[in-house]
Amino acid sequence: MVCVCMMVYIQDQKRATLKEEMELTLKKTRKKSLGNIRFNGELFKLQMLSETIMHECITRLLKSSSDEESLECFARLITATGKDLDKEAAKVDLM
Repeated sequence: MVCVCMMVYIQDQKRATLKEEMELTLKKTRKKSLGNIRFNGELFKLQMLSETIMHECITRLLKSSSDEESLECFARLITATGKDLDKEAAKVDLM
């Protein structure tokens, strides 16, 4: 009986460790994604990325909006570049 209890305890510890590792990996991935989006926004502000590329990024983020990370990336990108993308010529690209 003691042996069974020890096995269950060890399995619970392994499960908890794996869960913590997975959460840490998800946090790192989210941080990296948001950093890449911010970097793209800054490149656009410096006119190193075209409006067409930015519209494609926005469109892809909106199409994959089923997950929270895509929506957060979309919000960051629009916050960083929205005023520069809000032009009459840019509206034609989105239609």
